[in-house]
Amino acid sequence: MVIPMARRAMVTDETVTHAVEALFAEKLDPTVERVRAKLGGGSYTTINRVLAAVLQNRQSQATQISDVPPTLSRSANVPSAPSTLPCNGRRLARSS
Repeated sequence: MVIPMARRAMVTDETVTHAVEALFAEKLDPTVERVRAKLGGGSYTTINRVLAAVLQNRQSQATQISDVPPTLSRSANVPSAPSTLPCNGRRLARSS
């Protein structure tokens, strides 16, 4: 009697994270299909679950970085955003 060996998971949090980072490095938006292609297969459900978590984590990190107080930005010589923003040839005042 032949006992089949268990398949090794292609899709793990770590492999999806690496695939997402590789796609961002290639300036491509990570989609389930692109991540799956990078991994060479895998469950759409699992990839989608992990991809959503990875993207949420990246968004949280970006939000934390953008929440730097202006006084700290000035002391670090980080240029601030302009008080007006261009929009179709017009300049719109930024709301404070």
